Parts: sequence; C-alpha cells; structure tokens
Amino acid sequence: RIAKDQGLIPGNVNEILQDSIGFIWMATENGLCRYDGYNFIYYKHEVNNANSLSYNHVFSLLEDKNGVIWVGTLGGGLNKFNSKTGKFIRYMHDPNNPKSISSDIVFKVYGDSKKRIWISTLGGGLNLFDPVKETFTHYTHSKKDTNSISSNMVSALYEDKAKNLWVGTFDGGMNLFIEA
Repeated sequence: RIAKDQGLIPGNVNEILQDSIGFIWMATENGLCRYDGYNFIYYKHEVNNANSLSYNHVFSLLEDKNGVIWVGTLGGGLNKFNSKTGKFIRYMHDPNNPKSISSDIVFKVYGDSKKRIWISTLGGGLNLFDPVKETFTHYTHSKKDTNSISSNMVSALYEDKAKNLWVGTFDGGMNLFIEA
C-alpha cells in the first residue's frame, strides 16, 4: 500500500498513469504526484508562479505520442507538463478568446487512435486540441441544432474498434461523434 504514511499527498487519487519511461503519475485533489518506486515528486499550484500547476484538484491524466503529460484539473483548465524543464504550460478559458478551452473544469483528457487530444468539460462541452496552433475547437450543445452534442456536461469519452468516438454526458445520455 502507498498512502500518506509512505509519502503520498493526502486526498483522493482520481486517476493513475504509468508513463513511457516507467514513472507512476497520480492525479489527486491536492496536486499531481510522480512516483518512481521509491520517492515522490509533488507538483502543486504556486500563486506567483505561472509555470506551476494551474490548480491543485487534478482529475485526469494523459501521456501523448511525444511523451508529454497532459493534466486536466477541476477548476484550472488543462496543463501541459514539460518533463525536461519541470514547468507547466496552462490552457485556461478566456471569455475573450473563442479558441481557448471552453471551460476550466476538465473532467477527462483522452487520446484517440489518430493521436488527437480530446478534452471533456463540465459545462463547456467537448474540446479538440490543435497542437500546432495551440487552440481548441468546441463542440457544444445547441437547442437549435439536433446534431449538436446533447449536453455540455461531458463525462466520458471512448473510441471503439471501428474508430468511432462515443461521448457520454451526465445529463444528456450518449452521443456518437461523426466528423463532417
């Protein structure tokens, strides 16, 4: 068992990821932990440090094809961790920028078979990240569009064997994402 007595930050562990070099990452409600089998390194929000984790309540983790760790927070948007520098790049909602992430409450960060990064949010719908432009495309519910996502409270993402993306919501059922 690995708990507070062994050095783990107290609080819920929301997700666990083993990266491509063997480290175990733990998303907790009190920050991000990296464990090498012997010791912990903690990453937490620091008020006056723009390169720190944006928010301590970490809920989702993803390692992309380049070995980058993506960190979804329940209040601080999305973070991209640079393991070489130990710094985070923050992607947070900006109401004046329609290409920013649609909500800072990130529930799931998901990588599909095309190596794309999808971000589900609670209240902002579904986002697709463009790594070249570092922008987000939003897929949100519209009462006027029956082909839009059924709810902006996106709770689950899954790609099936046929490469279909399924999108689960808290209050709008299930959606099949069909690209135009």
